[in-house]
Amino acid sequence: MKTIFVVLGSVAAMSCASVKPQPAATGDVPNTRNVTLDIERFQRGIDFVASGNEPFWSLEMDMEGTMLFRSLTDVPQLNISVPEPQRAQDANVTRYRAVAESSEIIVQVQEKGCHDNMSGEKFPFAVSIDVKANEAKDYTHFNGCGRYLPDYRLHDIWVLKELNGKAITEKDYTREQPRMELNPSEGTVMGVTGCNEFSGQLITHGNVIAFRQLVNTKMACGQSREKDFLQTLNAADHFTCEERYLWLFKGDVAVCKFLKVD
Repeated sequence: MKTIFVVLGSVAAMSCASVKPQPAATGDVPNTRNVTLDIERFQRGIDFVASGNEPFWSLEMDMEGTMLFRSLTDVPQLNISVPEPQRAQDANVTRYRAVAESSEIIVQVQEKGCHDNMSGEKFPFAVSIDVKANEAKDYTHFNGCGRYLPDYRLHDIWVLKELNGKAITEKDYTREQPRMELNPSEGTVMGVTGCNEFSGQLITHGNVIAFRQLVNTKMACGQSREKDFLQTLNAADHFTCEERYLWLFKGDVAVCKFLKVD
């Protein structure tokens, strides 16, 4: 997530580059958000954001750098290196404990739905934070919600060029070559399978990607390879981008290659 972009105003103008991996994709489709703010955070290398109310607090985490915690309390602002995560064996919980000089912060991220009680926004992670600063005897506790920032460089229309190692042309499909439009800010994907139209849920965390709840129209397609295409999307687990190309992988194997067309 360290690539810097010159233009902020147009998401579609961004080009892809590889980003670092994050935990497996999970959670609800996010609400519409301030895309410009998210892109600005993304440019600064921020991977995960969280916040809470009563009292208000916020957290920004660069998983390869530092985390910044701020609150409207007497707890001072903390800017501290992100430690190695500790993952629970029996729960979808990741814990970060960082200590620096006279301060200590413990961040716990749980993979479950979370609802902001002021904005009404839904998040895929519940976050709890315990802070001890300036030689305080007790921790100050904070609760809230969080999410990973999506890779907005995916926001574009992509046409399939290779499927499971084989080159694709229009002759392989009834209507046209498969294409998909990715909208990471809304968490959606829509497109054409080569015969039918399809849509579903898009989830990204770092370079992890998941296509979920895919549905398509039911027009008869003859010998079209659309079934292979949809099954491959469902199986993909991470991606890489270079210039105008997007690759989807299952494990170490590249299963799809797309070209950006707008």
